[in-house]
Amino acid sequence: MLGHASAAMTRNLYADLSDEDLQALSTALNDARANSDVGKVWAKNLNPTHEVVQLPRK
Repeated sequence: MLGHASAAMTRNLYADLSDEDLQALSTALNDARANSDVGKVWAKNLNPTHEVVQLPRK
């Protein structure tokens, strides 16, 4: 499960963040996403011929 136990807990935890803190967080998250290899790994493994691939049955 993601998130906090309640909305009140989230509000209490993050209520004291300033606009500068939120901007720094936004920048850090954006940089982490931009440097992520998840999409690059997925794209590298695409079937370039676009053939239909039959998966084995269980």
